[in-house]
Amino acid sequence: MKKLLLLSAVAFGLPFAAFAATYNYVNTAGSLQSVQANNADQALALAANIAPHSGVALDTGTVIFAAPLSVSVGNATYEYVNTSGNLQAEQAPNAAMALAGAVNIAPNSGVMLVGP
Repeated sequence: MKKLLLLSAVAFGLPFAAFAATYNYVNTAGSLQSVQANNADQALALAANIAPHSGVALDTGTVIFAAPLSVSVGNATYEYVNTSGNLQAEQAPNAAMALAGAVNIAPNSGVMLVGP
């Protein structure tokens, strides 16, 4: 009987105690935050004060600070989050130039290609 109770306690307590990964997100103040969760859906649910246009990203321990170089003809549309937490658009020929031209970009925002 004691083994059954102990096994039940472990089985029911395990999902709450054994978070599998760290997820990063940007809060409403524009700061990078992290949360421990089993999956991205749970991370979104647990992310305190998450910015309206933020999502969660699995923290793999790899940080890339340089924008990838690309060559294109004409401008494409890139979006980013500004310091007020609002989504903004920038027209640029590549991601590096969109990042350079982003006005009042939030400290932990990047640019994302959304259309030609």
